[in-house]
Amino acid sequence: MLKDINPGTASSNPQLFTKLNSKLYFIANNGSTPGNYNLWATDGTANGTSLIKDFNSNGRTTGWPLTLCNNKLIFSVGVGTNGYELWATDGTTNGTVKVKNFNSYIPSFTLFNNRLYFTVDDGVSGYEVWVTDGTVNGTVLFNDINPNPGSSSYPRFYTAYNNRLYFLATIDDFHHQLYSSDGNPDSTKMIDIPNAIDIDYSYGTYENEPVLRVNNGSLYLVVNNTTLGKEPYILTTTVNTNIINLGSINSLTELFPNPATDLITIKLNHGTQQAAYSITNQIGQTMLSGNLADETSVIDVTALAAGMYFIKVGEHNHQSIKLIKQ
Repeated sequence: MLKDINPGTASSNPQLFTKLNSKLYFIANNGSTPGNYNLWATDGTANGTSLIKDFNSNGRTTGWPLTLCNNKLIFSVGVGTNGYELWATDGTTNGTVKVKNFNSYIPSFTLFNNRLYFTVDDGVSGYEVWVTDGTVNGTVLFNDINPNPGSSSYPRFYTAYNNRLYFLATIDDFHHQLYSSDGNPDSTKMIDIPNAIDIDYSYGTYENEPVLRVNNGSLYLVVNNTTLGKEPYILTTTVNTNIINLGSINSLTELFPNPATDLITIKLNHGTQQAAYSITNQIGQTMLSGNLADETSVIDVTALAAGMYFIKVGEHNHQSIKLIKQ
């Protein structure tokens, strides 16, 4: 045994071991107060295992998790009537400081471009996207996606992919849509998924099964489609593409550039050698059609008038992808 933190037969229940520099940090209850978990550190020796910070010597503490960012551990602590507090530590007692007070528990943090993104209620904007670098000035509301008074967008399932951060959020309390950001608040936008009612997250939680999963360079998710029901989708991104498009895993996986002026490139799902395509206008008239002979094909859309069109790939594919012709 390394150390009997809670002497006697009672348990200290150490958990959330996280490395910072040459030590492991964790939370444990030394028995002073039931439910009072505090921050500990160890260098692997009994003498080097010590209490770093007691957050509430007179009562219960909740919160956490410990997340590494900018050579600090960031975490939340629920302390009595003070609500939930965001804390940061450099691994020392004096360097363990409170960053900000919030109204709600922070279930998780997601690291993206050296900052942590999370969902929390600040008592003003509701549950929205926040970001922190571990400092007071660097902890700010990133996006108030649902700015209506008393409303929240309940962002969740943050996932870093291809130098962007993806997450789900809602503006009507019922339907969660896919959002994307490059780390600049002004770049945050909802991704237009054709025929989508919402993104299905019924099988996922914050801590367990991921709703957005990255595999082999693509982002996978489940979309509730108006005509096909809940089906798997794949998202791919292309450099210099203004609109990120999402296609069915059955056929089309990438379309660029979009908006387009003359030529567009269509990439099919790996292994799909041939597929029929059609481009229709907003009233359903077919403007262009043909066959794609390879996994990557180029189509000349110069003759199309400026406006919005819909591309379908595959004879049995009921899903269309929006194309903006300039």
